[in-house]
Amino acid sequence: MEKAKVNEFSKMTLEEAKKLPNDGKLVDGKFMSLTLKRGIVKDNEKEYIERRVFKNADMVEPIVYDLPLPLNMTQAKEMYGESDCLDAIWTAKRIKTDAVKAGKGQGDPEVQAQKASEKLVTSLRKLGQNKAADEVEALLKKQAEIRKGMKSHGFGK
Repeated sequence: MEKAKVNEFSKMTLEEAKKLPNDGKLVDGKFMSLTLKRGIVKDNEKEYIERRVFKNADMVEPIVYDLPLPLNMTQAKEMYGESDCLDAIWTAKRIKTDAVKAGKGQGDPEVQAQKASEKLVTSLRKLGQNKAADEVEALLKKQAEIRKGMKSHGFGK
């Protein structure tokens, strides 16, 4: 379970949230939304509450609210009922799996790193930095050889 951290959003009020600059969706060179910000309000062995701050492009003002979340399945069933728990699990799993299958979100870290490396090489070549791109490609090739050697000895996937 990924928890928020104690930060400037932990005690943020609506008035303070209104002063935050938009940093989300970019349209015609102007940011139109505020990406989700979150901070812990309460976190102990019995309760976990996080403050959530965001603004979508179609909203006038940001939203600031506290969301109590369960720390275990017993608490979840008490808070939401078994049916809602299953529905939430199914929904979250569908969304996460769709994102992974689409190559977005938190997929396989090795695949994500490979894609990022390929983008880096492409960007360097577009910028005319061929020597740097060649160096990155050489490092990637060496890394692949090391990984292949490790796999031949029973390590890795």
